[in-house]
Formats: sequence, C-alpha cells, structure tokens
Amino acid sequence: MKTGIRLIGIGLILTLININVTSGKTQFNLTPDFIGWIFVSIGCVKLGEYVKRRPQYVGGSILLALSELALFVVDFIYPKKNFSMYQGIVVLLEMLYVTMLLSLLEKIGKKENYDRTDSVRILKYVYVIICFIYAALTFSKEYLPLNLLNILMNI
Repeated sequence: MKTGIRLIGIGLILTLININVTSGKTQFNLTPDFIGWIFVSIGCVKLGEYVKRRPQYVGGSILLALSELALFVVDFIYPKKNFSMYQGIVVLLEMLYVTMLLSLLEKIGKKENYDRTDSVRILKYVYVIICFIYAALTFSKEYLPLNLLNILMNI
C-alpha cells in the first residue's frame, strides 16, 4: 500500500512540475504530464484491496495520460497553435479526478489511522482552488495581456 501511495504522490508532483527547455522559438517540456499520470495509474494498481473501484481510478489516470500525451504531441507538432480551450477542459477533468483520488487517500488514511489525513484534506482544497484559477487563466488567454499571463503561468 505504501508503494502505491508513494507512486501516486510522485505522479501528482510530476503533473505539477514543468521543466521547459527553449531553443529559439521552440519550447520542449522535459517533464510532460502524461508521465505523471502513468505513475498515478501504477500507484492505483498497487493500492490493491484498499480501492473498491480500482478500474475507474486506473482508467481515469490512463485517460488523463492519453489526453496529456495528445496535448504534448500536438503542441510539439504545432507550437504556434492555441489549444487553450482543450487545455482548460483537461485541467478541469484533472481537478475532478485528483479530488476523487485525494478523497480516496483520505479514507485510506482514516482507516489505517495515519496522522497526515488532515493534511490530505487541506491539500485537496488547495489543489481545487489552484485548478480553478489555472482553468480560468487558460480559458481567458486571449483576453489577458501576454506579460501578465507569462508571469502567472510560471509561478
């Protein structure tokens, strides 16, 4: 069980970290989100008997991995195209999935009497707020000044 929780944690961290390499006008992400979602999927499998609806959690993370892979490939092929609407939808789906996943981890923590269960609940609420802000910024990319958007996206 601890291995599953660690893999889920590593996966969620990988989905939040963006290390970009820029060469001229081309930008390449060294830590694409789909890798993080693969870690989450493997972590959900490792949780085993603690997850009653394991296929839904594994399937959700695989769906998000495929969505992020599609975004990664399309962004690499068409770097000047604006896919902000699709990115915003994926972020909202991620928010729903991660909220369900953190609720699951909170239940497992209560069942096993872990002391950090309250911090998981707080993390869940902070994550939802951050996702809403990010989705709002993504949907309104065309309406914000470019410099302000770059500052907010790189925080």
